[in-house]
Amino acid sequence: GAEIGGLGIGGRLGKSKYLVAEADEAYGSFLEMYPTVAVVTNIDDDHLDYYGTMDNLVRAFSQFLSRVPQDGLAVLCSDCERALEAASGLAVRRVTYGLEPGADFTAVNPSISSKGSTFEVVKHGAILGRVSLQVPGKHNISNALACVAVAQELDIDWGATVLALERFRGAERRCQVIADVNDVLIIDDYAHHPTEIAATLAALKDSTNRRVIAVFQPQRYTRTKLLMPEFARAFSSADRIFVAEIYHEGTGETPIPGVSGSRLAEAIHEYERRPVDFVPDIEGLATCLVEIVRPGDLVVTMGAGDIWKLAYKLAERLRER
Repeated sequence: GAEIGGLGIGGRLGKSKYLVAEADEAYGSFLEMYPTVAVVTNIDDDHLDYYGTMDNLVRAFSQFLSRVPQDGLAVLCSDCERALEAASGLAVRRVTYGLEPGADFTAVNPSISSKGSTFEVVKHGAILGRVSLQVPGKHNISNALACVAVAQELDIDWGATVLALERFRGAERRCQVIADVNDVLIIDDYAHHPTEIAATLAALKDSTNRRVIAVFQPQRYTRTKLLMPEFARAFSSADRIFVAEIYHEGTGETPIPGVSGSRLAEAIHEYERRPVDFVPDIEGLATCLVEIVRPGDLVVTMGAGDIWKLAYKLAERLRER
């Protein structure tokens, strides 16, 4: 996992009776876990190079949830039909959360800015209280609702829950502010799946009046091939779009004919009907961006490869300009 803001490491040993861990569906690794409380935030069409089909992926989540004991709890995002599907038929107690009406825990009266968000939590139709976050975006409101749902079901003090959420400053490479140089804000984000990209860009667009310049480095030939149409639709919230070549180091993959960063840029252009720039490498991207950025812009680098290096290189170049 990423380093957690304020800790400088990916975790911390506390003194309570609870152990909280991130479960990752990649390569079935989460099936080695036996949680008492399991939270499923969403099930997206990722890691299909391993699972083959969405049905297999949903079945894997069902297996994960089946490991929850009868006196345990499944906490499910009701905005994700696949999460509900994965839990169907299982003899496990469950609660739901979500941004859409009908969930056991939901949010009303949200206010989102570049500095975070505030909202009221509704539990079973009654207002529980107000929460403030230092991290922007509707997806983080949803994540906070998951935390509230777990805390409430475990009878954790409401005040302690609110304070913990207020203090959370995000994680490394999750909308991480790298620099603000001459009023050009540079952010780096790990988003590498279409759903993540769309959520990150929407959060940035909703929380600022800046021109949003998205720079995306795809990772894995298989993912890019399988999700090409979804990638093409993920950048609507960006004002300007740059695409780098596919990053494949450490994946063990070999190039697939017809699958490339330039082809992805073409696919985005075909959907958006506006210019999309393909610049294969970080050095070239830095040179292009230095020429076109202006005060008031927001540049966000996105991807699971080494695109984060561009954020620091761009900041350095802008200081020299």
